[in-house]
Amino acid sequence: MKKTTRDLILYSTLIIVGICAVIWGLVVAQGYLVPLTVAALLAMLVLPLCNWLERKGLNRALASLLSTLAILLFCVALVGGLGLQVRSFASDWPEMKAQMIPKVEQLQNEIENRTGLTVQEQNQKIGLDLVNNGSNGAKEEDEPVERGSGEEVEAESANATPGTEDQEQENGPSAQPMVKAAGSFIMGFMSFMVAFLLVFIYIFFFLLYRHKFSNTILKIVPDEERSETRRLISTAAAISQKYLVGRLVLMVCLTVLYATGLLISGVEHAIIIAALAAVLSLLPFVGNFIGFFIALGMALLGGADGMMALGILITFVVTQFVETYVLQPYILGDKLNLSPIMVIMVVVLGESIWGLAGLAVAIPLLGIVKVICDHVPVLEPIGYLLGQDKKKG
Repeated sequence: MKKTTRDLILYSTLIIVGICAVIWGLVVAQGYLVPLTVAALLAMLVLPLCNWLERKGLNRALASLLSTLAILLFCVALVGGLGLQVRSFASDWPEMKAQMIPKVEQLQNEIENRTGLTVQEQNQKIGLDLVNNGSNGAKEEDEPVERGSGEEVEAESANATPGTEDQEQENGPSAQPMVKAAGSFIMGFMSFMVAFLLVFIYIFFFLLYRHKFSNTILKIVPDEERSETRRLISTAAAISQKYLVGRLVLMVCLTVLYATGLLISGVEHAIIIAALAAVLSLLPFVGNFIGFFIALGMALLGGADGMMALGILITFVVTQFVETYVLQPYILGDKLNLSPIMVIMVVVLGESIWGLAGLAVAIPLLGIVKVICDHVPVLEPIGYLLGQDKKKG
């Protein structure tokens, strides 16, 4: 009995250490694994197109290239459309900021009256300086007039070294953060472009050598298990394809529904808000609430009234109802058969490890893991844990 307990503790410790080591490795190798994983899933997504082109008589290299170009053009068109919306939002941002500053000042003054926390202390705690940059700027410009008489001010101006103000503006303390921020932006943009191009290079070679990858796996397993392994590979790929296509169609439908409701309500930049809310739907259960509060907050900052806020609420409630009872059953169905709690845990873990990319790939990867666990006898308990309870009756 003691030996069984000791073995159980040993195995549990090894499992926990192994999980921690895997998570640590995923974080460390993020720059390498994220493009590879995204490319593998996207290759599964366009695999039917590639097979169709080959059946039409194209050789494998050309079919793989055309399939890769097709998904590249789709991504470029999607990013271009969102970019136009972001550009429109950026052009309206100064006006929104001008409307926002008085409201922030009013809120901060109300907080100061109720809690005794001064505006300066509030800015220090939340890391904002909107009020200081807005209202206090005029006070700082008036301070030199209050320091002394006009003659003293003229004397100070006369004693000042010519060109000192220009040098302070060029080499002042505010120049370094701007240069540093610009350098960080350039480096981040270059890293993103390298990863972006790597994804499509990987997609091309995954499609081109897909049979070699599957044959390698088949050569590893015993001869009597190759038929089952081949079926397992086909099932995992089919589930990933169906889920990815279904999720993409669902996001497009949600974007259309959100944008329609927000436009009817009179919300500015409705398309970009709708697209953001549709992307947040990747986070189960809570993503829709986050999208609603983002839409409501942006509308209020833009000067929305009570009727507009009510329109936003109705839009999200109706869209959530349609998504739950109409779109998901018909578009996604029960393709993955995953436990809701496991979906939430894996999505949150994926976002914390890989950010937005982890949020997007977490569910299909979990579906693949479940398929593997269901077909491997020693892993069946894990597959049962990841899946939904079967309905009785």
